[in-house]
Parts: sequence; C-alpha cells; structure tokens
Amino acid sequence: MSKEEKKKERKNIAIFVFLIVFMAIIFAMITGNYIVEKSLLINPNKGEFVVVFSSSPTRLETNYVVGYPMNHMNSSGIINNIGHPRITNLSAKLEKPGDYVTYNFYIMNLGNYDAYLTDIIYNYFEGTTSFKSCSSHSLSSEDVNSICNSISLQVNINNGYRRVTTTNTTGVNNHILRKRTSEPISVTIKYSENGIEANGPINVNFSDIDIYYKLVDKK
Repeated sequence: MSKEEKKKERKNIAIFVFLIVFMAIIFAMITGNYIVEKSLLINPNKGEFVVVFSSSPTRLETNYVVGYPMNHMNSSGIINNIGHPRITNLSAKLEKPGDYVTYNFYIMNLGNYDAYLTDIIYNYFEGTTSFKSCSSHSLSSEDVNSICNSISLQVNINNGYRRVTTTNTTGVNNHILRKRTSEPISVTIKYSENGIEANGPINVNFSDIDIYYKLVDKK
C-alpha cells in the first residue's frame, strides 16, 4: 500500500470514528442518557413550573392571612402571586418586650418539577433604605426610633428537607420544594425581650417580602 493510500485510509477511519461518536451523542440525547447542565436540559412549558403562596396547605387559596395573636393585630397579610410569590401589608401593634405577631401560610409547588429556593428578599419602602417603619401616638420620636431597633422580622420555611430561618437572605441553597407539594411558611414580627420598655403601644409596618424559586439550585 502506497503512502497516499495509507494517508487516505487513516482519514477515512478518523471520519468513521467521528461519525460513530456523533451518532452516539445524538442517540443519548434523544433517550435522555446524555448528562448536561440541568439548567440547559430543562425547559418547561408554560404552566409546568408554578410556585405560589396559598392560605391552604392542600389547594390554591389566596385569603387574607390573619396574624396571631389577634388582639395585637392592626391589619392582615395579603398574598400576591403575580410574578414571584409576595406577602404584603405586614404590620402589628406591639406594647411591651416579648410581644409578637405571626402570619402562617403556605408555599405550593403546583408544577411538574422540583423547585429550589434561591432568595428571600425584604423590599425597601419606596424612596428609602429601610423595609421597616415605626410610629406611635403616645411616644416621642426618640423613643420610637429606639424601640423600632428592637423589633425584628423573621421568615421561617420548613418542608422536611431543610429548615430556612432568614432575615433578608440571598443565595439560599439546598432547600427543595418537591413537585406537587406544599410547605409551611411563617413571618413573625417580634419586639425583642431585651428591648427598651415602651410607655405606650407602637405600630410597626414592614414592606413586601418576595420569595424566589428556580428550576436549579443557586451555587
């Protein structure tokens, strides 16, 4: 066999091997055995990835979320599922250290894919750098500011896989909401037990809280 014939034979073998590998990759992708990044592989149709708030653990309901205990409330939380799940109108009337109000509701995964919690965002009031506002008819502005620093907001999420307790957290990892399931969420407004003693009731309002879920875990 001449040198030219050997060169042509090697070229033909290389082309044949390339075609075999290419066909194997195409076949694997068709059968679902080809391993690629999840975010590239999963492309759900509209309506197949749906995570929302609900006032019921078993079906989608968007009633007002009434805080507990009732006698310290001055409003009810409002569920908003336009865009990312959002809870609004969070407020309480607190009188002494240790007082609290808790809103209990649910996050539901109505879609066909598991959902990963990625961010819990406390939004600032428009034109400010704060998501908390305090006021009182009987206290001085100085006392209101001091007491307001003792009042916190905490979000708790727990679905049996990993508990998340957060105060304005971004980049949450490894928390999964399985498809077609729900998990409880609570939002608590609390007057610290070590806070300054108030000489009258104080009203506290918090801005909106957004909850973000995605198809893949954020790293």
